[in-house]
Amino acid sequence: MSHIHLPDGVLPPVWWISGFVVCFIILGLLVRKLKGDQIRRKIPFAGVVGALMLIFMSVPLGIIPVHLSLAVLAGILAGPGLGFIAAFAVNVILALMGHGGITVVGINTLLLGSEVILGYYIFQALSLKLGNAF
Repeated sequence: MSHIHLPDGVLPPVWWISGFVVCFIILGLLVRKLKGDQIRRKIPFAGVVGALMLIFMSVPLGIIPVHLSLAVLAGILAGPGLGFIAAFAVNVILALMGHGGITVVGINTLLLGSEVILGYYIFQALSLKLGNAF
């Protein structure tokens, strides 16, 4: 699951407004957790990870309308917090490019952000279980 390609006006307002509210609450909590040194060191890296996500999400795979999202890789490399922030930025840019409407950015961020967070924690659990194989 990557993101929803729905135009504006398809979902009822209660769904997309709730998506934005939950998304902004999570973003606010994540931004408050970032410290000064962490922002200067990790935000540029999260920007690069977001750019890679954007590139892969913009290019379909061959003749089928499917594309890679790299959300799990973003979670593994940037961590769940910065990966979620990068997912929000990617969804805003994709919506401005016509990949889904502006109103579904909150829901898309929650979907893509859940992939980021789950991917990070599954990788951490597997790396602990398998030892230093990663």
